[in-house]
Amino acid sequence: SPTHRVGYEVKSSLEKVKHPKKLLSLDKTQDINEFNNFVDVNNCILMPKWDGLTIDITYEDGKLVRGVTRGDGEFGEDITHNLKTIKGIPLEVPIKRKFRVSGEAIILKNDFLEINNEIMDPAKKYKNPRNLAAGSIRQFDSSVCVKRKVLFVCWNANDLSNDGTMFDGLSVAQSIGFNTTDVVLLKQDKKFDLSDIVESEHQRLLQTENPFDGLVAMYNDIEYGNSLGCTSHHPRNGFAFKFYDEEEKTILREIKWSQGKTGVLTPVAIFDSVELDGTTVSKASVHNVSCLEQLNLCLGDRISVYKANQIIPQIRKNYTQHENTNEYNNQVPKFCPFCNSELELQITRNKDKDVKILKCNNSECGL
Repeated sequence: SPTHRVGYEVKSSLEKVKHPKKLLSLDKTQDINEFNNFVDVNNCILMPKWDGLTIDITYEDGKLVRGVTRGDGEFGEDITHNLKTIKGIPLEVPIKRKFRVSGEAIILKNDFLEINNEIMDPAKKYKNPRNLAAGSIRQFDSSVCVKRKVLFVCWNANDLSNDGTMFDGLSVAQSIGFNTTDVVLLKQDKKFDLSDIVESEHQRLLQTENPFDGLVAMYNDIEYGNSLGCTSHHPRNGFAFKFYDEEEKTILREIKWSQGKTGVLTPVAIFDSVELDGTTVSKASVHNVSCLEQLNLCLGDRISVYKANQIIPQIRKNYTQHENTNEYNNQVPKFCPFCNSELELQITRNKDKDVKILKCNNSECGL
């Protein structure tokens, strides 16, 4: 940092703060063609999709005056006391007018492993660098945060741009002491193969200690990007490409059954809550008895879950090894949980495969 650091502060709580402008998360895809359609519209900057905690920082009269987490996009938490202790954020800058920058609080992979290795209780270990960064930046005591080696990466400094481009804003931010993100310029007047660039960036990032889960494209022309506005969920000036589905391990606690209009019963897995793509998830459809059989699901199993297309919770894998490959049968009821009628196990054809389904033939069931 270009300035000295201040003493540590201890807060009794984190104040809720309303953002001057909503800080929404970006729309995402895993389809390279969909990503290319966005990039083809106008000049873009391409940068890593950092896997950390988004924060917004305000400066006035050349000094850092407030830092706020993204929160729900409308309200965040004031974590200014912690921002004053982390790398990549200058306490004072040579620009006296009021401005804001946004970026990510991250913890490098090696630092994450080092911190986790010091925690003896397996139940208290952090699941990933993002969770550790989020927990660190929200500490009441800033002396705890500084020990976690949190790093700030600025990816939006539009208020500092001299020529109306995001690229210039980030260049100015870097020149006055901010740690800024890597950027690739994608210009419409030059031919490029986005697939090749995405793969090249992916391989480059894999060689670093940086926590990331994809790439982000933003329209370089700030005025043009702002003119596109926002949906209720995301801004239209940016788009994220995810390399893979976010996945978390958890424990299966219960199998419940839901019923459709035709009487077919669908198993629903209930598990310990996990955070996936910014939301808390505690259940997922298992679709049918064949899926239950394939995963051989039983209560207490250690499973991994993800969101298909970042929307629908699914079970990826069962890590518990069962001696009995048919143990899942203990979770399949013989009688309808809604009317107590005897259930029928049927085999139907779906996409050239035989699928086992469970059906209640009581015509009055569910009425």
